Amino acid sequence: MTGYFECSDNAAHMPFPGIPSRLSYCLSLCTLGGAALLASGAAHAVPGVPQNPAVIFTEDFQNLPPATSGEILTGYQGVAGQTYSADSVWLTSCNGLLSSADQPVAGNDGQTASCGSQEAWNVTQQLAQALGTFKGQATPATNFAVSAYTSNNPGAGRVEFETVNTIALPSPSRFIAVGIDVAAANCYRASAPQLQFYLLDAGSPVTAGGQIDGCQGSLLDMPALGNAGASTGSQGAILGTHQSGGVLINTAAVGIRMTNANGSGGGNDHAFDNIQLLDVSPTLDKSFSPVTQAVGGTSVLTFTVTNTAELGAKAGWSFTDHLPAGLVVAATPAASTSCPSGVVTAAAGATAIDVTGNLADSMESCTISVSVTSNTAAAYANGPDNMESAGLNPPQVSTVTFTAPSTPPAATPVPVNAPWGLLLLSGILSALAGAFRVGHKRRQAR
Repeated sequence: MTGYFECSDNAAHMPFPGIPSRLSYCLSLCTLGGAALLASGAAHAVPGVPQNPAVIFTEDFQNLPPATSGEILTGYQGVAGQTYSADSVWLTSCNGLLSSADQPVAGNDGQTASCGSQEAWNVTQQLAQALGTFKGQATPATNFAVSAYTSNNPGAGRVEFETVNTIALPSPSRFIAVGIDVAAANCYRASAPQLQFYLLDAGSPVTAGGQIDGCQGSLLDMPALGNAGASTGSQGAILGTHQSGGVLINTAAVGIRMTNANGSGGGNDHAFDNIQLLDVSPTLDKSFSPVTQAVGGTSVLTFTVTNTAELGAKAGWSFTDHLPAGLVVAATPAASTSCPSGVVTAAAGATAIDVTGNLADSMESCTISVSVTSNTAAAYANGPDNMESAGLNPPQVSTVTFTAPSTPPAATPVPVNAPWGLLLLSGILSALAGAFRVGHKRRQAR
């Protein structure tokens, strides 16, 4: 891991490890044409087993009639009404065009003039089609993508893509990441795009992971189109799905900004598609061991913080567990954690446990353990209503039961006035008398 996640597979384009196919992943989205919105909150599974991130927003640039020609990024509007901007250098010179392979190859709607040649325009069409193939589309020639073929020198660090308006989050205090599909040409002979994502938190840009090398991925042949010859083998396009690092966002909405650290027009030739906003918040789970204990005994309360499937670093999550009334931290808390930079505050007799920590890059999960006790016999349910947290999906309910100590039954006296009692007493006296006579005879024999 280097600050982003990438996945490349021409046969099955899979955004995250462990997902059988891109189709199964895409079916998890609630899609509205070119944009998708999904409520956050990972489904609880086995603690310690990462689950897929929740997709909050997707823009696939398909909200255009087929073969629309001459549209640029700033004139496009997604189904959800979202619009986009970029620095002017990324809107001219073969940049910012919404390209597709079924548009006229002549580029008479301003594309060829923008690119400086029909061949350059046709390569942007090839890249859009390659992204459609990469996505598994039935008709990849109809796929639209945003061109960035750099017939100019745009300059380093300029904005290549940005949302005009913020995108609402399901709730504040979430870890948010950005995903993108990139197709790059000429990687075998020229420089690569170096893309950097930022999340706009209350208008301020927050760096989301490290730079994305657009020439990292898998090769895909591009058939000839117009004046652009076929690109095959090692000279084919390089396709990849990339993801930024996760950032803890405390506001209720964010914007997306993507810059390019490569300011050169020598290479840096690419197209992009499928911008996604992802909720990569880890999930918190609780468990008690043992689940039944005598009053005054101790049970170990274990918290498990489980990462999402891309296994990116998550720094700065926190939670407070307000224990149910009657349940307290044990006299010997025995607090411990495997979480990087983890801090556990759990004093003996306390009614709350405070924890802060991180998940390191490539880390699936970490745990926190504290011993608890109760002097009152009862079942204690500890669930999401007991929690305050930042950057975490809430836990399900876990229950521990403390039981009163068992009292041995009192001896039952034998009622001598009952018929069976008299018989029992008579038998005992007869046995004693018999023993006395035997002993007496033995003494006389001496």
